[in-house]
Amino acid sequence: MNQTSQLATQPLVPSQRGGYAENNGLNDIYTSLSRNPCSGQFDKDFYRTTQMHFKEKDKTLFDYDSPWRILRTNPQWCTHEDKKRHRAKVEEMKGEELELKKREMKIQRKEKDFQFYIQPHEHLSGTSLSAFLQMKEEIMKRWGWK
Repeated sequence: MNQTSQLATQPLVPSQRGGYAENNGLNDIYTSLSRNPCSGQFDKDFYRTTQMHFKEKDKTLFDYDSPWRILRTNPQWCTHEDKKRHRAKVEEMKGEELELKKREMKIQRKEKDFQFYIQPHEHLSGTSLSAFLQMKEEIMKRWGWK
């Protein structure tokens, strides 16, 4: 199987805008294909496969090859470029996720400390016993159990 036929069977991945790239324009198809490159694939291979997918979808060839090659790297036309409003929502979501993660980790830490706290210590002696009791004391202070 040659590289072109391998690329033609390569699945299209969802674009960042939420839809599948095969439902969007040439640049979205190209971006989708170039995100998951196989070994030995080059830019021209991606472009050839992109044209095949575009022709399948629109039943016509893409006529603006030269301008597209120039504009595809321009940030104004890139499909992955974020808008300020979108970025703010993502940052807000990240903040909420961060708070959730902090709470989750605190709960896990408390559970781990509790499991350590309820362990029996009758089998310990000497420095091991004093270190264990000191750690129990720190755990009690940390969580206000005393």
